[in-house]
Amino acid sequence: MLMQNDSKGKQKLVIICSGGLGDVIRQAAVHQDKYEFIGFCDDKYQEMKQEERYFTAPIKQVELLRNEKDIFFFIAVGDCWIRKALYARLNLEDNRYATIIHPAAFVDTNVILGHGVGIMPQAIVHNGTSIGNHTIVNSASVIEHKNQIADFVSISPNTTLCGFVTVDSGTFIGVGSTVVQCLTIGSDTIIGAGSLVLKNIPPRSIAYGSPVVVVGSSDKYRLEIEDKKKGEKE
Repeated sequence: MLMQNDSKGKQKLVIICSGGLGDVIRQAAVHQDKYEFIGFCDDKYQEMKQEERYFTAPIKQVELLRNEKDIFFFIAVGDCWIRKALYARLNLEDNRYATIIHPAAFVDTNVILGHGVGIMPQAIVHNGTSIGNHTIVNSASVIEHKNQIADFVSISPNTTLCGFVTVDSGTFIGVGSTVVQCLTIGSDTIIGAGSLVLKNIPPRSIAYGSPVVVVGSSDKYRLEIEDKKKGEKE
């Protein structure tokens, strides 16, 4: 049985995955003071267990929790592709996902935010920007005016996107990177830490450097990672 929510006027929040980002999202939700955190769902847990202040459970528990209409969810995974895969696995309606904005962030009033978005402390999102579903804007990032950021994007801490930048879906931008104005970064791309992006980057690329250079395919990188994981399990 779920613990009772004693905070009147707050919506219940379940965080999918309990790693480092899960803890960060949990604390941001506490500070936002809109949601009452009630539990983690993560496949590292074998069964549902009630802790002192919240529960832990495997992800399959979401099948039961989805029937409680006052519960909202957040997928707290930094890897864009894993986040997208979990979204497909959960098969929840978009309006069941919470958008978490830390009160120390600045988000202009005419910014458009999708479902399941996380905006972390000291992040700045300026006017006319659109941020798609399940995108993470990490601490102290600056998203200037009229950027178009798609679904399942990860923007690392201290990143700057100048005006009129387009970031397509599933792209990861590494810590401390800068993207100058009016550029497009294609889908499923990885931009390495500390990069200076001065040109458009094609989809499914790996690129890094100052100035940035495309050095490979993110498809190949993903396959290498999957092969490594399979080898470790065997």
